Amino acid sequence: MKLIDDAGKLWHRLWTVRMSIIGVVYASVGGVYLAMPEGMRPDLPEWGKLLLAGVGVMLAAAPGVARVVAQPKLASDDTDKAGA
Repeated sequence: MKLIDDAGKLWHRLWTVRMSIIGVVYASVGGVYLAMPEGMRPDLPEWGKLLLAGVGVMLAAAPGVARVVAQPKLASDDTDKAGA
């Protein structure tokens, strides 16, 4: 496996990493909700549960979509620093 150049410096600016972090946090909140005793859970309508599930699916797919989107600002920032 070969990492991208300057991965250690750029990881927080890569959209795939950002989307993955957001997805993990979102899934963790869902896990906490399911782990709560039934009497303590807030009552969600059926459409709310479907909405939350749909958002979860989109967040799971987002890193794959972000991977194919060009991030020209990353390359331009590296070029500016190298040329200075």
